[in-house]
Amino acid sequence: MNHGFGPYHLELLMPGIVHPMLRRFREEFKRTQTHPKLTFAQFRILNGIRRGRNQVGMLAGHHFISQPAMSKMVEALVKAGMVTRGTHPEDRRKIELQLTPRALKTVKAIEGKVLTEIAQKISRLSAAEQKIVGDAIPLIASILAEGI
Repeated sequence: MNHGFGPYHLELLMPGIVHPMLRRFREEFKRTQTHPKLTFAQFRILNGIRRGRNQVGMLAGHHFISQPAMSKMVEALVKAGMVTRGTHPEDRRKIELQLTPRALKTVKAIEGKVLTEIAQKISRLSAAEQKIVGDAIPLIASILAEGI
């Protein structure tokens, strides 16, 4: 009989971890954004570009929307001065997206505030509990990075 990890634990992942973290990012975004017309969806796109999803197709796949819909969203970010387009260094047919310095500063500031808040909450745990959380995060991230 296995008394280890099971589906119940995974049921806690989305409502217990992922959704609250997204909610905190959304709240912090609203509280700290410096560009009044930037939406949370656009913030997530900017963060995606920062993390290496720097082509419209990659972003569309990550956000589960069509490429034409993502193209429109990216175009709005280009017009807002948050994103620039350039050619791929090895394939001129591909368009690469880059954050402007202002966009990078915005994304880092919001992410930094949220992560600092989470780290402060984790610091209230006992040393043993902090170790458990610290050991679990990279494991969960690597498992989720493998895909389903």
